[in-house]
Amino acid sequence: MQEINSTMPFVLVLIPALCALVIAISGKQKGFLREGISILAIILTLIISVYFVITTLFNGDNTVIFTAFSRNVFIDGFGSMMAFLINVLLLVIVIYSITYMKSAVDSGEIEDSRLRSYYALVMTFNATMMLTVISNHLIMLYISVEASTLATALLVCFFKNRRGLEAAYKYILLIVVGIAFALMGCVLLYSSVVPDITGHNALLLTEIGKVANRVPHSIAIIAVACFIIGFGTKGGLIPFHAWLPDAHAEAPAPISALLSGLIIKIGAYAFARTVVIFSPHYNIIVIYVSIIACISMFLGILLAFAQDDIKRLLAFSSISQISYVFGGLGLGSYVGIYGGLFHLINHSILKTLLFLAAGALMYATGTRKISELGGLANKMPITSVCFFIGALGISGMPLFNGFHSKFAIFVAFAQQKLWWALAVAVGTGILTLAVFVWTGYRIFWGKPASDKIYNSAREIPFAMWAPMVVLSGFILLIGLYPQIVYPILNSATQSIIQIWKGVSF
Repeated sequence: MQEINSTMPFVLVLIPALCALVIAISGKQKGFLREGISILAIILTLIISVYFVITTLFNGDNTVIFTAFSRNVFIDGFGSMMAFLINVLLLVIVIYSITYMKSAVDSGEIEDSRLRSYYALVMTFNATMMLTVISNHLIMLYISVEASTLATALLVCFFKNRRGLEAAYKYILLIVVGIAFALMGCVLLYSSVVPDITGHNALLLTEIGKVANRVPHSIAIIAVACFIIGFGTKGGLIPFHAWLPDAHAEAPAPISALLSGLIIKIGAYAFARTVVIFSPHYNIIVIYVSIIACISMFLGILLAFAQDDIKRLLAFSSISQISYVFGGLGLGSYVGIYGGLFHLINHSILKTLLFLAAGALMYATGTRKISELGGLANKMPITSVCFFIGALGISGMPLFNGFHSKFAIFVAFAQQKLWWALAVAVGTGILTLAVFVWTGYRIFWGKPASDKIYNSAREIPFAMWAPMVVLSGFILLIGLYPQIVYPILNSATQSIIQIWKGVSF
């Protein structure tokens, strides 16, 4: 492991945190101030993220950057990849939000003064996400994951309608209870490594990995079960998923994109930092995680079939797709981790695009019910093309980014001789294609269900469709030239292996 000392990891948290504070105390400012400050802060954080990506790539796959005065904070190939992904997608979401949230003001759904809270909360969320990816301390990791929940819960109920408030309440309640299990896992893991690691170092990820194989079998199994429940709840795995459909459906469309594109990935991130330590040592953990992932991916897409609400359909699809990520990571092999991280990136891009497309439909038609739509390809050509690019990508079709990550996970299942898991994963992919092709056909090429809605529909403004086109470009670029992300993925995979010391190639 090559160590580099730097104060820069803290800056990743400091910039969005200061931005949130400035927006919160700026008063009832109108115009572009809130949006401009947010975009500037995200760009600065993105530049620093790029610096970390370059540093970890050019200094070797096993490079870890610590702060000069504390080993509680670090960033490696995995953390830098996550920081880069989060800030790219958040930049797209905030740009999309400018027009979308202004329309909510114009319609009287919210007051203009409340946009200050919106952007302050979005930047607070960014700060908590950055704190998560630089945490080398188990308790700091737990706290940052919890903090991201509180920030996004206020965004889920931002419109203050009854369903939104209920969704936010359910979101907070279930996540807090679920993550409490992760805290129990942290305590168990700490108590089991204290004999080998003294002081607060027994809570550092980089130190725990050195003695992971000495953890008693029973403690390891119980701790892993706690982590799976805790971070599986954050990730939306079945049966810990009850918060996810309502939160995704009732939040403003940009926040739905944020929830599916980013927040559930934090559950997968924490899972990779904790559970993967044990996967190479205990085959029962590989089997257990694979069973949960397969049940979740299959039931998730079946439940999506039954939805008439486009946002709830996408929410249940998110449950299905995040299960590929957990399933790949849980295998503990190089190919499994690589495929899981690849699908984490791809799903983040794909589902952000699809939720923004759903927001475009709501903006243009005033409804999110599939049964009330139809024939919109002529009215919304850009949105229709972007939706189908996202649909084919999420289904794992060749020439789209989702194909490469799903194929890697299929190979990882085959290498472990988990043929039943491979069959479920492939079958779920086929069902996903059926769901999205049928949904897209009904919305864009089917007969209009309402002449009033059809006649009033129009293409969304440039500031909304431009971010969707950019995301579509990413999907096609990675689909056609996947090698552009191979170095970053390899660095991230090696970072996980290096810390936990024991993944077999």
